[in-house]
Amino acid sequence: MTAIQRTSVAALLVALALFCPVGAAAQPLTVTLETGQHIRDVAREYLGDPDLWEQILELNGLASVLDLKPGMKLTVPSTEVSRAAAALAAALATIDEAGENGAQLLAAAELEEALALRNEALAARREARWEETLALARKSLASAEAALALARERRLQQAEALLEDRLGTVDARKPGALTWRDAPKQSKLVEEEKVRTLSSSLASILFPDRSSLRLDENSQAVIQSLRRDALSHRRQSKVQLIGGNVQAILKGNQRSRQFELGIPGVELESRSRNFWASRTNQKVRLANYDEGRIEVAVPGRDQKVVLERNQGTVADRTTVAPARDLLPPPRGLAPAAPAIAYQGKIELSWEAVDGALAYWVHIAADSASFRKLVVSRRDITGTRWQPRVLPVGLYYWRVSAVDDLGLPGPASTPQWFQVADDESGPYLVVEFPQPDAVTNQPEVEVRGEAERGSQLLVDGETVPLDDDAHFRFARALQPGPNPIRFEAVDRAGNRTVVERTIQRVDVDRVEILLDESLPRRAPSHFLSRTPEFILTGSTVPGSQIELEGDEPRAPEGGEGVAAGAAGVADAAGGFQIRLAATAGGSRYRMRVVSPAGGTAAQELTVELDDTRPELALDTPPPGAISSPVLTLSGVVEEAVSLQLNQEEMPFAEGRFEIAHPLQPGVNPISLEAVDRAGNTRRIVFDIVLDEAPPRLVAHRISRSSAGARIQVDAEDASGLRRVAPVVIEASGAEIQGHLELDRSTGRYSGTLTLPAGTQAPARLRRVRLEDSLGNAQEYQLY
Repeated sequence: MTAIQRTSVAALLVALALFCPVGAAAQPLTVTLETGQHIRDVAREYLGDPDLWEQILELNGLASVLDLKPGMKLTVPSTEVSRAAAALAAALATIDEAGENGAQLLAAAELEEALALRNEALAARREARWEETLALARKSLASAEAALALARERRLQQAEALLEDRLGTVDARKPGALTWRDAPKQSKLVEEEKVRTLSSSLASILFPDRSSLRLDENSQAVIQSLRRDALSHRRQSKVQLIGGNVQAILKGNQRSRQFELGIPGVELESRSRNFWASRTNQKVRLANYDEGRIEVAVPGRDQKVVLERNQGTVADRTTVAPARDLLPPPRGLAPAAPAIAYQGKIELSWEAVDGALAYWVHIAADSASFRKLVVSRRDITGTRWQPRVLPVGLYYWRVSAVDDLGLPGPASTPQWFQVADDESGPYLVVEFPQPDAVTNQPEVEVRGEAERGSQLLVDGETVPLDDDAHFRFARALQPGPNPIRFEAVDRAGNRTVVERTIQRVDVDRVEILLDESLPRRAPSHFLSRTPEFILTGSTVPGSQIELEGDEPRAPEGGEGVAAGAAGVADAAGGFQIRLAATAGGSRYRMRVVSPAGGTAAQELTVELDDTRPELALDTPPPGAISSPVLTLSGVVEEAVSLQLNQEEMPFAEGRFEIAHPLQPGVNPISLEAVDRAGNTRRIVFDIVLDEAPPRLVAHRISRSSAGARIQVDAEDASGLRRVAPVVIEASGAEIQGHLELDRSTGRYSGTLTLPAGTQAPARLRRVRLEDSLGNAQEYQLY
């Protein structure tokens, strides 16, 4: 029995059980026991259960089946018993259907409840408690229906599609979003999400069942449904084409695939795995390239057109044109594989097709599906075409003929070509100068070798090559760096460039320039916050640098440090040398020897200074103030810089006084002092500017035996005063008093004594609220 048949039987049994209400008058039947007929057969036929034969015997006053005789008239309690039997059968049928829909996994609790209730109903039936049997069976049916509904709901889970590839401008709009956003490659797409392509753009969308849709330029689609069956693992996808062109490549067979493309204006029933569709304001065009058929109709019309393989049609709002054969695929001519195009330049050609008004060319980076398109042009009128310059790589191309209705035919057999660099750059070797060459000569000989047949340019001017493709020429040098640019160009236009620099130095001109940014106490007395100091500066490129210091010393609690160091200046003359720094000051003698033999010397001292400068405020900072200007004063010693919130502040003779403007609310304050060695000391705190009086949140007044009970709720950023004066009115008289603050709740409360004999209700007229900073406001309540 199929699931649909089982559902129908269950519905019939439910109707039999429910249309006969509990307590209805019994209408027993009278039947004649036929020859050879067993009492169980009667129970099965009229009561739906052969095990109910004992109920028939009891109703007829018979003690045993031996009392039964052929031709005997038997009374059968059909109404109440059959009603219970029908309800039990309906519950069983629904339980089975829920099980087939995976309720054991997806709605286990509901299914177990249905089974338990049915077992209770069976137990009641065995004891002939018919009304109880019916009630339990109906409860079992309700639980089974809940399990079935929940299993069906949970079977279908939301899935995602993938923007597998894109070209140009591709946008997406999430459900509920008001604006379009750029959709990156590999981004996830969900139900009700819209995708569009703009001019010269393409988008390839991959669905959970590996089916794909390619949106051509100026196209838009909405993903209406993306579902996955948790039991069968089947995927269901539904997409609506709003406008433009789409190519569908579907995977799997029709039974395992559930993919639907909707197009407003037509009704489609498709078994095709490869088809093309287009929608404009006036027409819908369809082309089928697969053995599976496509049925096309206009809503509300009886006409239906069937598209077989390589057939297409055009539909408008009222009619669908008869199916017509698509134009055959052109035969591609060039480039024929294996073909190599240099510098990305390629020309495609194909044979003409009779009846073609245009041709559609695809160039892709993959061969099987053409999903990774890099070029798509459908408006080519000739049989030769040169696409834009393509990057290096392997490409596949195909072409389709487009007929007078705008229907593209099947594509030609894919062919491939390769785009490669136009060989490599020409051979070029510079023998002299070598990289970072240094000389004290005013002129040098430049020499080297280039590729035969190439052109050599030196600083933009042509230099001839000899018969062996060597070059040699004299070059005058200026003091300092002399850059030279060599460029070889072959016949294909490829270039090889070599750049060299010759440093001309004078023997008597060697300078040592130490970086100005190094912390120091005097021009040659440097300060370091750590036992290791990095000396930086510049001199003649390639110079040897040596520093000889005092005997090795051991800093307190540390290991011995080297008393000397050495290094070499780089091509720009820069150097970095690590030196030891001690508390008493390490003295060094620095000697520089240039590549040309010139020398320079300098003495210097490196002192370890890791003591932070002194920084202290005269008074601790308040947590909150009501003045918009914060005044800070205090002591600062051994500092060369004082900054407030990274802004330089003045100080003199070890003192500072700063007036800093504040903004309402929390103001972060960072005061930092820096000494010559870079040691810092900071004072960091937050201060609240509160210029607003307390806010009255709520108030209440009530009568008690002691008088008038008053409660006032208030808020303030810097804290409330302990007492709040109030004025109440009772029987025309004003009574003054004070309320006490409960700081944990922010509530003032108190009781004021009323004049004797006061009958009228008391009212709160005024209350004055003040915060800890003196901000106050009197609230007039009526």
